[in-house]
Order: sequence, then C-alpha cells, then structure tokens
Amino acid sequence: MEEDLQYAWQHKLYPEGKLQDTAGNPVSVLSPGWINHDAGPDFFNAKIVINGQEWAGNVEVHMKSSDWYRHGHQHNPAYDSVILHVVDTADTEVTRQDGTPIPQLELHVTEKMARFKEMLMTGGTIELPCADMIPDIPRIYLTDWITALGYERIYSKTDRLEAILSATGNNWEETLYIILARALGFGKNSDQFERLARSMPLCYLRKHRDSITALESMLFGQSALLDYIPAENEYAAMLQREYLFYARKFSLERPEICWQTGRMRPQNLPHRRIAMLAALLHEHTNMFSEIISADRSVEQYKDLFDVTLSPFWSSNYNFATWHEPELTKAKGLSHQSVNTLIINAVVPLLHSYGTIYNKPALRERAIDLLESLPAEKNSPVEILRRAGFPCGSAFESQGCLQLRKEYCENRKCLRCRIGLRKYKTQFPNIC
Repeated sequence: MEEDLQYAWQHKLYPEGKLQDTAGNPVSVLSPGWINHDAGPDFFNAKIVINGQEWAGNVEVHMKSSDWYRHGHQHNPAYDSVILHVVDTADTEVTRQDGTPIPQLELHVTEKMARFKEMLMTGGTIELPCADMIPDIPRIYLTDWITALGYERIYSKTDRLEAILSATGNNWEETLYIILARALGFGKNSDQFERLARSMPLCYLRKHRDSITALESMLFGQSALLDYIPAENEYAAMLQREYLFYARKFSLERPEICWQTGRMRPQNLPHRRIAMLAALLHEHTNMFSEIISADRSVEQYKDLFDVTLSPFWSSNYNFATWHEPELTKAKGLSHQSVNTLIINAVVPLLHSYGTIYNKPALRERAIDLLESLPAEKNSPVEILRRAGFPCGSAFESQGCLQLRKEYCENRKCLRCRIGLRKYKTQFPNIC
C-alpha cells in the first residue's frame, strides 16, 4: 500500500486545490519531486506551498506517521531536509533531529485504486496485460514512450559498461573485450561469456594475438569446453595441450561456467561464438580505437565484424566427431548477428565514452547507429509490435525491449506511461 501512496503522490492523483495539512493549513503542490529508489527520503527536490509559504526540499511517504519513528528517521540527518510527511494515517506528530515539527498531509488510497491496479496487472492477455488498452491510445503517445524507453535502455547499458570500466582500472580495451564477449552470448550465454572474459585477461591474449591457435586454446581452455572431447579429435587435443602450457605460464584460474546449449541452433552454440571472439582478437590490433576514432557509417562498423573463422570452424559446430561442411561456413556471424553486436557493444561504448569525455558527437553517433539499423527480431519485440507499438528501427526495438523486460515482465504497470494514462482517464483524483 505504501507503494500505491508513493505512486499517487508522484503523479498528483489527488484533488488539487483541496489539500490541507493536519494543522488545517492549505497545501499546494508545485512539484512532487523526483522519486528516490536508494536510501534517504522518498522524493527529492519537491516544491510545496503551505499556508502561502513556499518550501523546497524532500518528501517522505509512510502509511502511518509512527513509521517515521519505527524507521529511526528522527535520528538520521538525511531526513532533516524533509518539508512534508505524506501519510495514509496521521497517528502522531513527527520531528527532525532538533525537535522541529514536520508538516504532515493525509492522502487515502481508495479501494477503487487498488481494484484498478489489480485489473491493470492481471487483465488482457497473459503475455501483455494492457494489450486491450493499446488501440485506444494515440500513436504519438506510444512513440514518445518508446523513445523515452530507448534512451533509458542506452543509459542502463552505459551504467553497466562504466561499472566494468571501473573494475578494469579504466582500461577501455579490456572493457570493450568484456562487453564484446558478453554480446557474443546473445542472451542465453551472455553471463557465461562475461565470466569467461573476466577470467581470461586481455593482456595475456594480446601477447599471442598473432597465433589464432594460441587464442583459441586459452579461450576454449578457460571455457571448460575442452574437458570432454572425442579422443579422435586431433584439433581439440592440440588446443588442450596448448592450454595446459598457457595455464601454467599465466597461472590461470578457471571459473565454473554452465553453458546453455539446449534448443539452440548449431551455429549459435558457444563453441563457434568463442571461435568468433578469438578471430576478432586475431584480426584487430586495437579495436577500441577503430570504433571511436573515425566517423564511421553503419556499413563500416559492420565490416569490423566481417572476420573469417579458423579452418576447423568452417566445417564444425563443436568438438564432436560429426561435421557438416555443407551447413557450416567460415564466416562466423549472420547479418542479423552483426547488427546485434553493434547494438550491444559498439553503441554502449560510443555513448559511454562520449558521456565521460563530453564528446556529444560520439553520443549522437551511437543514436544514429540505432536509428540506421533495422528492428531486432525476437519474441519480446514481436509481442509489442503486434500490440501496436512502433518497432521500425533498432532504437525503437531497444525501447520495446526495455518496456518488456523492465516493466511488463516485472509487472511494473504503475511505473509505465500506459498504465498511468489509463489510471488518470478512468479514475481522475482517486485519492
């Protein structure tokens, strides 16, 4: 219920012009503030007028006033900046550390709001509860929301990249290596590929980048995919011997990795993806510089990933004894897979580097790339496309993925603009 009260405060779902604090003073909300998902008051930088006096500060939300003391806020200096305590039930006065009282406002979340929330989160189709609402929403509204979500997804990827950058001691080449490896996991094995890359430092691989065999031996050895190979597979046996040498030389510690291989097309098996990573390291001396140094077109970025796998992988999908040369090929990635690497590795790198070093042109190039690429083809995007959301470019499909994965699948309907719009049209001033 406290989350519902926060939602009502954030989106001003109350009869403005009729608010009074518990002392009977008129209250006007100029701005409810920005919601805080971390420690501290629930809303930052609110602007409120109480009895004709304008206040700027933070807002805390509780079901009962006594929760203030139950949570120990009266002893926490972070809450001295609270200018209003919003509660469902005001059962006591609240004060700051110095004893000064804090104005309180009662807002009551009605049963109507709870019923609508339940309907919103459980109605419609199983895969998209709000599907029946979409046809009634203007196209421009959907487009604006997907655009905002596209940027939200870019910034979430930038945050992930910057966390990796910090862990590598601000080594951009190492960071690119890790996010590129993760991108080669293509969802099912993304975590596994990132674990592999973190366990096999780029500095060791670069010492032997002239030898594709050395690169494959280190990467496949660390992946544990050489542990169970047919005795007659001479190539795999040779990689295994090479790996034992490099493992001793560099004191490598192999991580536990559980690879996903079920219900997967042969060309998507982790074996060929690891071979692809080795080929990229072999053919590009400094891929990071190649990505950020020139104003490349989308076709030029695609050329970066146009590499040829080593001879073994032109006729094999894994280390099993069978091979089908008529089905395999030396080129490691399809056009769609190359686009996915640009979306998940190149774009975040450009955007993050442009953000950190204040290079707007790089951030713009990142967005231009997404707008130049076709929409991704996957189940989450298809669900939203069928419902009526715009999915014409990779930028829009990234927005759709953000909506599906961060809102729909987590049932955060009350944080979605579609849910908010339906809320306001069906139940204005519901508190």
